[in-house]
Amino acid sequence: MSHRQRRGTRRRAGFTLIELLVVIAIIAILAAILFPVFARAREKARQNTCLNNQRQIAIAIQMYTQDNQEKFFPNNGQSWANYLTPYNGPGIYDCPTLTGEGQNANPEYGFNPNLFKKPLGMVATPSSALLTADLKKSYFNSATNTNFTLSVDGVNAEATTIDPRHNASFIATAVDGSVHAVPLTGQTAPDYLAALNKASLSLSAAYDPNAAKIPFALNNPASPTGVIVDRAAGFTSGTFAQTSTFRGFVNGTNYFSPDYRISWPLVDNIAVAANNISLIYINTNDSLNQFVCKITNIKPPVVLSKLRVYTSPGYWVGWSDAIGGFSGNDSGGVARQWPYKIIVQSSPTTGGALTTHNTFPAGWTSPASGKWFEYAVSTPPAEDIVITMTQDINPYITGQVIKGMVHNIGEIEFFGVKAQ
Repeated sequence: MSHRQRRGTRRRAGFTLIELLVVIAIIAILAAILFPVFARAREKARQNTCLNNQRQIAIAIQMYTQDNQEKFFPNNGQSWANYLTPYNGPGIYDCPTLTGEGQNANPEYGFNPNLFKKPLGMVATPSSALLTADLKKSYFNSATNTNFTLSVDGVNAEATTIDPRHNASFIATAVDGSVHAVPLTGQTAPDYLAALNKASLSLSAAYDPNAAKIPFALNNPASPTGVIVDRAAGFTSGTFAQTSTFRGFVNGTNYFSPDYRISWPLVDNIAVAANNISLIYINTNDSLNQFVCKITNIKPPVVLSKLRVYTSPGYWVGWSDAIGGFSGNDSGGVARQWPYKIIVQSSPTTGGALTTHNTFPAGWTSPASGKWFEYAVSTPPAEDIVITMTQDINPYITGQVIKGMVHNIGEIEFFGVKAQ
Protein backbone atom coordinates (compact mmCIF):
# COMPACT_ATOMS: atom_id res chain seq x y z
CA MET A 1 0.00 0.00 0.00
CA SER A 2 1.35 3.35 -0.91
CA HIS A 3 1.97 5.83 1.90
CA ARG A 4 1.77 9.19 0.27
CA GLN A 5 1.95 12.26 2.50
CA ARG A 6 -0.55 14.92 1.92
CA ARG A 7 0.76 18.13 0.46
CA GLY A 8 1.47 20.75 3.15
CA THR A 9 1.68 18.33 6.08
CA ARG A 10 5.45 17.82 5.99
CA ARG A 11 7.28 19.74 8.86
CA ARG A 12 10.71 21.23 8.22
CA ALA A 13 13.52 21.10 10.83
CA GLY A 14 14.82 24.34 12.55
CA PHE A 15 13.38 27.61 13.88
CA THR A 16 11.29 30.20 12.24
CA LEU A 17 12.51 33.76 11.88
CA ILE A 18 10.09 34.98 14.52
CA GLU A 19 11.32 32.35 17.00
CA LEU A 20 14.93 33.41 16.39
CA LEU A 21 14.08 37.07 16.88
CA VAL A 22 12.29 36.29 20.15
CA VAL A 23 15.31 34.35 21.44
CA ILE A 24 17.67 37.17 20.42
CA ALA A 25 15.44 39.73 22.14
CA ILE A 26 15.40 37.67 25.34
CA ILE A 27 19.20 37.35 25.29
CA ALA A 28 19.54 41.10 24.70
CA ILE A 29 17.26 41.88 27.64
CA LEU A 30 19.16 39.51 29.93
CA ALA A 31 22.47 41.02 28.79
CA ALA A 32 21.19 44.53 29.45
CA ILE A 33 20.19 43.46 32.95
CA LEU A 34 23.23 41.38 33.82
CA PHE A 35 26.12 43.24 32.19
CA PRO A 36 25.84 46.30 34.50
CA VAL A 37 25.64 43.92 37.44
CA PHE A 38 28.78 42.14 36.25
CA ALA A 39 30.49 45.51 35.67
CA ARG A 40 29.65 46.68 39.18
CA ALA A 41 30.84 43.38 40.62
CA ARG A 42 34.10 43.66 38.68
CA GLU A 43 34.55 47.25 39.86
CA LYS A 44 33.77 46.17 43.43
CA ALA A 45 36.63 43.68 43.20
CA ARG A 46 38.92 46.43 41.92
CA GLN A 47 37.72 48.67 44.73
CA ASN A 48 38.67 46.01 47.28
CA THR A 49 42.15 45.84 45.73
CA CYS A 50 42.40 49.62 45.87
CA LEU A 51 41.23 49.57 49.49
CA ASN A 52 43.94 47.05 50.38
CA ASN A 53 46.55 49.14 48.52
CA GLN A 54 45.77 52.24 50.54
CA ARG A 55 45.69 50.26 53.76
CA GLN A 56 49.25 49.11 53.01
CA ILE A 57 50.26 52.67 52.15
CA ALA A 58 48.86 53.93 55.47
CA ILE A 59 50.91 51.28 57.30
CA ALA A 60 54.04 52.36 55.38
CA ILE A 61 53.43 56.00 56.36
CA GLN A 62 53.07 54.97 60.00
CA MET A 63 56.38 53.09 59.75
CA TYR A 64 58.01 56.19 58.25
CA THR A 65 56.80 58.44 61.08
CA GLN A 66 58.06 55.95 63.67
CA ASP A 67 61.51 56.07 62.08
CA ASN A 68 61.55 59.87 61.73
CA GLN A 69 60.83 61.38 65.14
CA GLU A 70 57.05 60.99 64.79
CA LYS A 71 56.88 63.44 61.89
CA PHE A 72 55.44 63.19 58.39
CA PHE A 73 57.75 63.60 55.41
CA PRO A 74 58.39 67.10 53.98
CA ASN A 75 57.18 68.50 50.69
CA ASN A 76 60.05 68.43 48.20
CA GLY A 77 57.93 69.21 45.13
CA GLN A 78 58.09 65.59 43.93
CA SER A 79 56.05 62.48 44.62
CA TRP A 80 55.36 62.02 48.33
CA ALA A 81 55.50 58.23 47.84
CA ASN A 82 59.23 58.38 47.09
CA TYR A 83 59.79 58.63 50.84
CA LEU A 84 58.13 55.23 51.30
CA THR A 85 60.35 53.26 48.91
CA PRO A 86 62.13 51.39 51.77
CA TYR A 87 58.82 50.32 53.30
CA ASN A 88 56.88 48.71 50.45
CA GLY A 89 56.91 47.64 46.82
CA PRO A 90 55.80 49.91 43.98
CA GLY A 91 52.80 47.73 43.06
CA ILE A 92 50.55 49.11 45.82
CA TYR A 93 50.53 52.55 44.17
CA ASP A 94 48.71 51.16 41.13
CA CYS A 95 44.91 51.35 41.04
CA PRO A 96 43.46 48.46 38.98
CA THR A 97 40.59 50.63 37.75
CA LEU A 98 42.96 52.88 35.81
CA THR A 99 45.15 52.18 32.82
CA GLY A 100 48.87 52.64 33.23
CA GLU A 101 51.09 51.54 36.08
CA GLY A 102 51.32 53.48 39.31
CA GLN A 103 54.51 53.36 41.37
CA ASN A 104 56.36 55.38 44.01
CA ALA A 105 57.41 58.07 41.54
CA ASN A 106 53.95 58.13 39.95
CA PRO A 107 51.36 57.13 42.58
CA GLU A 108 47.71 56.92 41.60
CA TYR A 109 46.73 58.00 45.11
CA GLY A 110 47.04 61.48 46.60
CA PHE A 111 48.39 62.63 49.97
CA ASN A 112 46.95 65.28 52.30
CA PRO A 113 49.31 68.29 51.90
CA ASN A 114 48.35 69.69 55.30
CA LEU A 115 50.33 66.84 56.89
CA PHE A 116 53.71 67.64 55.33
CA LYS A 117 56.33 67.94 58.12
CA LYS A 118 53.59 67.87 60.79
CA PRO A 119 54.38 66.14 64.07
CA LEU A 120 52.04 63.20 64.56
CA GLY A 121 51.15 64.57 68.00
CA MET A 122 49.58 67.68 66.41
CA VAL A 123 46.84 65.58 64.80
CA ALA A 124 44.05 65.99 67.33
CA THR A 125 41.80 63.26 65.95
CA PRO A 126 43.75 60.74 63.82
CA SER A 127 40.55 58.88 62.90
CA SER A 128 39.19 62.01 61.18
CA ALA A 129 42.32 63.48 59.57
CA LEU A 130 42.47 62.49 55.88
CA LEU A 131 45.71 60.76 54.91
CA THR A 132 45.34 59.46 51.32
CA ALA A 133 42.61 59.13 48.70
CA ASP A 134 42.08 58.23 45.05
CA LEU A 135 43.71 60.87 42.86
CA LYS A 136 42.30 62.09 39.53
CA LYS A 137 44.39 61.02 36.55
CA SER A 138 44.52 64.59 35.25
CA TYR A 139 46.48 65.53 38.38
CA PHE A 140 49.18 62.85 38.02
CA ASN A 141 52.38 64.90 38.02
CA SER A 142 50.62 67.87 36.45
CA ALA A 143 52.18 71.32 36.36
CA THR A 144 49.96 72.39 39.28
CA ASN A 145 50.33 69.18 41.29
CA THR A 146 53.90 67.91 41.01
CA ASN A 147 53.78 66.35 44.47
CA PHE A 148 50.58 64.28 43.88
CA THR A 149 48.53 65.89 46.66
CA LEU A 150 44.83 66.18 47.44
CA SER A 151 42.67 69.30 47.37
CA VAL A 152 38.95 70.02 47.58
CA ASP A 153 37.27 72.99 45.90
CA GLY A 154 33.86 73.76 47.38
CA VAL A 155 32.53 75.28 44.12
CA ASN A 156 34.41 73.83 41.16
CA ALA A 157 34.31 70.04 41.31
CA GLU A 158 36.76 69.86 38.40
CA ALA A 159 39.39 71.60 40.55
CA THR A 160 39.04 68.90 43.21
CA THR A 161 41.80 66.31 42.85
CA ILE A 162 39.92 63.42 44.52
CA ASP A 163 38.58 60.87 42.02
CA PRO A 164 35.27 58.99 42.65
CA ARG A 165 36.29 56.20 40.27
CA HIS A 166 34.81 53.26 42.18
CA ASN A 167 31.08 53.20 41.44
CA ALA A 168 30.74 56.93 42.21
CA SER A 169 32.77 56.61 45.41
CA PHE A 170 36.41 56.97 46.38
CA ILE A 171 38.72 55.15 48.78
CA ALA A 172 40.33 57.20 51.53
CA THR A 173 42.48 56.50 54.58
CA ALA A 174 42.81 58.39 57.84
CA VAL A 175 45.93 59.00 59.91
CA ASP A 176 44.98 56.21 62.31
CA GLY A 177 45.21 53.71 59.43
CA SER A 178 41.46 53.20 58.98
CA VAL A 179 40.19 52.84 55.39
CA HIS A 180 36.90 54.22 54.09
CA ALA A 181 34.83 53.81 50.93
CA VAL A 182 33.27 57.28 50.66
CA PRO A 183 30.20 57.68 48.38
CA LEU A 184 30.14 60.97 46.54
CA THR A 185 27.35 63.30 47.64
CA GLY A 186 25.36 64.89 44.81
CA GLN A 187 25.81 63.20 41.45
CA THR A 188 24.62 66.09 39.26
CA ALA A 189 26.56 68.65 41.33
CA PRO A 190 29.28 66.67 43.16
CA ASP A 191 30.00 67.91 46.68
CA TYR A 192 33.28 66.40 47.81
CA LEU A 193 33.43 68.47 50.97
CA ALA A 194 30.00 67.23 52.08
CA ALA A 195 31.02 63.64 51.30
CA LEU A 196 34.15 63.95 53.45
CA ASN A 197 32.26 65.60 56.29
CA LYS A 198 29.59 62.89 56.20
CA ALA A 199 32.37 60.33 56.60
CA SER A 200 33.86 62.45 59.45
CA LEU A 201 37.00 63.09 57.40
CA SER A 202 38.77 66.37 56.79
CA LEU A 203 41.86 67.70 55.04
CA SER A 204 42.56 69.70 58.20
CA ALA A 205 45.51 68.14 59.95
CA ALA A 206 44.00 68.60 63.39
CA TYR A 207 40.30 68.35 62.60
CA ASP A 208 37.94 67.64 65.47
CA PRO A 209 34.33 66.75 64.54
CA ASN A 210 33.26 67.99 68.00
CA ALA A 211 34.75 71.45 67.53
CA ALA A 212 33.29 74.16 69.76
CA LYS A 213 32.27 77.73 68.98
CA ILE A 214 35.11 80.22 69.39
CA PRO A 215 33.95 82.69 72.08
CA PHE A 216 34.51 86.46 71.94
CA ALA A 217 34.43 89.28 74.50
CA LEU A 218 34.98 93.03 74.75
CA ASN A 219 38.63 94.03 75.19
CA ASN A 220 37.67 96.39 78.05
CA PRO A 221 34.12 95.94 79.36
CA ALA A 222 34.15 99.30 81.18
CA SER A 223 35.23 101.28 78.10
CA PRO A 224 35.41 98.92 75.11
CA THR A 225 37.27 99.77 71.94
CA GLY A 226 37.27 96.39 70.25
CA VAL A 227 36.54 92.67 70.41
CA ILE A 228 38.95 89.90 71.37
CA VAL A 229 38.89 86.12 71.54
CA ASP A 230 37.68 85.30 75.06
CA ARG A 231 40.72 84.68 77.28
CA ALA A 232 38.56 82.70 79.69
CA ALA A 233 38.33 79.95 77.04
CA GLY A 234 42.07 79.27 77.20
CA PHE A 235 43.29 81.65 74.48
CA THR A 236 46.27 83.90 75.20
CA SER A 237 45.62 86.31 72.31
CA GLY A 238 43.31 86.94 69.38
CA THR A 239 41.46 89.97 67.96
CA PHE A 240 38.27 90.19 65.89
CA ALA A 241 37.74 92.89 63.27
CA GLN A 242 35.46 93.50 60.30
CA THR A 243 35.93 95.68 57.26
CA SER A 244 34.03 96.38 54.07
CA THR A 245 34.43 97.92 50.62
CA PHE A 246 30.85 99.07 50.07
CA ARG A 247 30.31 101.72 47.43
CA GLY A 248 26.86 103.17 47.96
CA PHE A 249 26.78 106.95 47.33
CA VAL A 250 24.01 109.53 46.94
CA ASN A 251 25.17 113.03 45.85
CA GLY A 252 28.66 112.30 47.11
CA THR A 253 27.47 111.16 50.53
CA ASN A 254 28.28 107.65 51.75
CA TYR A 255 24.95 105.84 51.79
CA PHE A 256 26.19 103.29 54.33
CA SER A 257 27.75 104.72 57.45
CA PRO A 258 31.09 103.04 58.26
CA ASP A 259 30.52 103.85 61.94
CA TYR A 260 27.52 101.57 62.05
CA ARG A 261 29.38 98.79 60.30
CA ILE A 262 32.16 98.87 62.85
CA SER A 263 29.97 99.44 65.90
CA TRP A 264 28.29 96.05 65.64
CA PRO A 265 30.86 93.24 65.62
CA LEU A 266 28.97 90.25 64.30
CA VAL A 267 30.02 87.84 67.03
CA ASP A 268 28.16 86.97 70.23
CA ASN A 269 25.87 90.04 69.97
CA ILE A 270 28.60 92.34 71.24
CA ALA A 271 28.16 96.09 70.65
CA VAL A 272 31.14 98.42 71.06
CA ALA A 273 29.60 101.82 70.37
CA ALA A 274 26.42 103.39 71.67
CA ASN A 275 24.56 103.06 68.36
CA ASN A 276 23.55 99.48 69.09
CA ILE A 277 22.32 98.31 65.70
CA SER A 278 21.60 94.64 65.18
CA LEU A 279 22.32 94.08 61.50
CA ILE A 280 24.94 94.86 58.88
CA TYR A 281 23.78 95.60 55.33
CA ILE A 282 25.52 93.98 52.38
CA ASN A 283 24.59 95.99 49.31
CA THR A 284 24.54 94.54 45.79
CA ASN A 285 25.31 97.80 44.02
CA ASP A 286 28.46 96.47 42.33
CA SER A 287 30.85 93.55 42.52
CA LEU A 288 33.34 95.42 44.70
CA ASN A 289 31.02 95.11 47.67
CA GLN A 290 32.72 92.87 50.20
CA PHE A 291 32.29 92.18 53.85
CA VAL A 292 35.37 90.79 55.59
CA CYS A 293 35.63 89.29 59.08
CA LYS A 294 39.07 88.61 60.54
CA ILE A 295 40.40 86.80 63.57
CA THR A 296 44.08 87.68 63.88
CA ASN A 297 46.91 86.58 66.16
CA ILE A 298 44.81 83.84 67.74
CA LYS A 299 46.93 81.69 70.05
CA PRO A 300 47.03 78.81 70.36
CA PRO A 301 46.27 78.39 66.63
CA VAL A 302 42.83 77.15 65.63
CA VAL A 303 41.65 74.62 63.07
CA LEU A 304 38.36 75.92 61.67
CA SER A 305 35.81 73.25 60.75
CA LYS A 306 32.46 75.05 60.58
CA LEU A 307 31.06 78.52 59.89
CA ARG A 308 27.54 79.76 60.64
CA VAL A 309 26.03 82.99 59.28
CA TYR A 310 22.70 84.53 60.28
CA THR A 311 21.19 86.48 57.41
CA SER A 312 17.87 87.86 56.19
CA PRO A 313 16.84 89.95 53.16
CA GLY A 314 16.63 93.68 53.51
CA TYR A 315 14.94 95.32 50.53
CA TRP A 316 15.15 95.80 46.80
CA VAL A 317 16.82 99.01 45.77
CA GLY A 318 17.19 100.47 42.27
CA TRP A 319 19.92 102.75 40.92
CA SER A 320 19.28 104.85 37.81
CA ASP A 321 21.93 106.63 35.77
CA ALA A 322 19.18 108.79 34.31
CA ILE A 323 18.41 110.46 37.63
CA GLY A 324 21.85 109.90 39.16
CA GLY A 325 20.54 108.22 42.27
CA PHE A 326 18.35 105.57 43.81
CA SER A 327 14.96 105.16 42.19
CA GLY A 328 13.30 103.76 45.30
CA ASN A 329 12.20 100.35 46.50
CA ASP A 330 10.45 98.10 43.96
CA SER A 331 10.43 100.78 41.29
CA GLY A 332 11.03 99.68 37.71
CA GLY A 333 14.34 98.40 36.48
CA VAL A 334 15.61 94.86 36.35
CA ALA A 335 14.74 92.95 39.52
CA ARG A 336 17.44 90.40 40.23
CA GLN A 337 19.04 88.73 43.18
CA TRP A 338 22.77 88.56 42.73
CA PRO A 339 24.63 85.46 43.87
CA TYR A 340 27.05 85.75 46.79
CA LYS A 341 30.02 83.60 47.63
CA ILE A 342 31.97 83.01 50.83
CA ILE A 343 35.76 82.69 50.76
CA VAL A 344 37.67 81.12 53.67
CA GLN A 345 41.37 81.93 54.02
CA SER A 346 43.97 81.43 56.73
CA SER A 347 47.63 81.84 57.57
CA PRO A 348 49.59 79.58 59.95
CA THR A 349 51.38 82.63 61.40
CA THR A 350 50.20 86.12 62.30
CA GLY A 351 50.56 88.47 59.34
CA GLY A 352 51.63 85.66 57.00
CA ALA A 353 50.49 85.02 53.45
CA LEU A 354 46.87 83.87 53.22
CA THR A 355 45.91 80.56 51.62
CA THR A 356 42.39 80.02 50.25
CA HIS A 357 40.85 76.78 51.54
CA ASN A 358 37.16 77.03 50.64
CA THR A 359 35.13 79.03 48.13
CA PHE A 360 31.44 78.23 47.92
CA PRO A 361 28.07 79.84 47.13
CA ALA A 362 26.48 81.53 50.12
CA GLY A 363 23.08 80.06 49.22
CA TRP A 364 21.12 83.02 50.56
CA THR A 365 17.68 82.65 49.02
CA SER A 366 15.80 85.55 50.60
CA PRO A 367 14.15 83.75 53.52
CA ALA A 368 10.96 85.35 54.73
CA SER A 369 12.60 85.84 58.12
CA GLY A 370 16.07 85.52 59.57
CA LYS A 371 17.78 82.20 59.01
CA TRP A 372 21.05 80.50 59.96
CA PHE A 373 23.19 79.17 57.11
CA GLU A 374 25.84 76.60 58.02
CA TYR A 375 29.01 75.82 56.05
CA ALA A 376 31.54 73.03 56.49
CA VAL A 377 35.02 74.50 56.09
CA SER A 378 38.51 73.09 56.32
CA THR A 379 41.68 74.93 57.39
CA PRO A 380 45.02 73.81 58.76
CA PRO A 381 46.13 75.25 62.15
CA ALA A 382 45.95 79.04 61.76
CA GLU A 383 46.75 82.18 63.73
CA ASP A 384 44.93 84.38 61.18
CA ILE A 385 41.49 83.49 59.76
CA VAL A 386 39.75 85.64 57.12
CA ILE A 387 36.15 85.22 55.95
CA THR A 388 35.14 87.25 52.88
CA MET A 389 31.54 87.59 51.66
CA THR A 390 31.31 89.00 48.17
CA GLN A 391 29.38 88.79 44.91
CA ASP A 392 30.04 86.35 42.10
CA ILE A 393 29.22 88.87 39.35
CA ASN A 394 29.00 92.60 38.75
CA PRO A 395 25.30 93.46 38.41
CA TYR A 396 25.80 97.08 37.40
CA ILE A 397 24.88 97.87 33.80
CA THR A 398 25.50 101.44 32.60
CA GLY A 399 22.37 103.33 31.62
CA GLN A 400 19.86 100.97 33.17
CA VAL A 401 17.89 100.98 36.35
CA ILE A 402 19.39 98.16 38.37
CA LYS A 403 17.79 96.58 41.39
CA GLY A 404 19.75 94.49 43.83
CA MET A 405 18.99 92.68 47.05
CA VAL A 406 20.40 94.20 50.21
CA HIS A 407 21.16 91.39 52.65
CA ASN A 408 21.30 91.78 56.40
CA ILE A 409 24.05 89.95 58.25
CA GLY A 410 23.15 89.57 61.91
CA GLU A 411 25.78 87.26 63.39
CA ILE A 412 28.71 85.01 62.46
CA GLU A 413 29.88 81.99 64.45
CA PHE A 414 33.23 80.24 64.09
CA PHE A 415 33.66 76.61 65.17
CA GLY A 416 37.06 75.04 65.62
CA VAL A 417 39.54 73.34 67.88
CA LYS A 418 42.85 74.43 69.33
CA ALA A 419 45.67 72.96 67.26
CA GLN A 420 47.95 72.33 70.23
